[in-house]
Amino acid sequence: MKHILYWLGGFAVALGIFQYYETHRYSEDQLIYAQPPQNRTAVADFDALAYLNFLRASANLPALAHSATLERAARNHARYLLQNPDDGHDEHNTRNPFYTGPRPSDRTRKAGYAYKGVHENVGTGQHPPNEKINDHLPAQHQLDNLMTAIYHRLSLLDQNIDEAGAAFESQGKQIALSINQGDSRFNSICQKNRPLSDLSRSFYQDACHGHAIVYADEISNRKLRPYITYPQGNFASPVFHGERPDPMPYYEMTGNPVSIAFSEQSPPVKMRSFKLYRDTKEIRDVKILDKDNDPNRLLTERQFALFPLQPLEYDTDYRAVFEYRQ
Repeated sequence: MKHILYWLGGFAVALGIFQYYETHRYSEDQLIYAQPPQNRTAVADFDALAYLNFLRASANLPALAHSATLERAARNHARYLLQNPDDGHDEHNTRNPFYTGPRPSDRTRKAGYAYKGVHENVGTGQHPPNEKINDHLPAQHQLDNLMTAIYHRLSLLDQNIDEAGAAFESQGKQIALSINQGDSRFNSICQKNRPLSDLSRSFYQDACHGHAIVYADEISNRKLRPYITYPQGNFASPVFHGERPDPMPYYEMTGNPVSIAFSEQSPPVKMRSFKLYRDTKEIRDVKILDKDNDPNRLLTERQFALFPLQPLEYDTDYRAVFEYRQ
């Protein structure tokens, strides 16, 4: 049996609780704003992509390279969402001046990205008071919220992506963040727009727009980490407020989930136990999600999440222990 023990760091960032991406809607008098965090000096100048790479680094993942093409698609969608925030990953309003396609793959294709397998993560909300509209803090808050949302987190921490484009837009009180993540290897080959010419080689049949062919032996396997754990470090929110689709549909809020995702290269994993501790005391009021009980059937057999059913404490260290057989 193997044991994974890792510190979740201090849940120290006092994030404002405000309307955000694809989730609950609150009236202005219901909104609660926390005090500024104790110290964000180290990330004060980070835009959305730089901050995402900062969070990925805390999970020991490489930085995503900037893609101007993916940023162009992301910016169009962020501007669209300012007027239609409820559309989330879709675009239904063809009269919106920034409409570029109903689905993420349509929008990235129109921007010039040839690879179909793009991930999209979006967040919308109201601009918190006492923050300048040109500051990076609102975009960072949106990313902090997305990182508490387990399905979005797993996408943002995917080991098979290597480039991204991020865009943050605001209009009045409304704000929107859109992030597109891709794979430069696939995209560069897709751009060659080659037809199938060698039947002796295995190939990806539907990886590219325009039915271009990518041969399997052209895509070298990346050396992946055996598993990715999160949260790590001091920039994690103590609270999870919901996600669409919602992994915890019967709870208005919970603590920030703890997750572990094994790489696709790893052998099958059998979870033996998943526990969370504050000091030496185990937090027992939790719910563990895996492939078998995930209400939305989005977790894979190598992904596991532990949700504390009560919000966690600020400025507090937590320790997670995952035991498994492999």
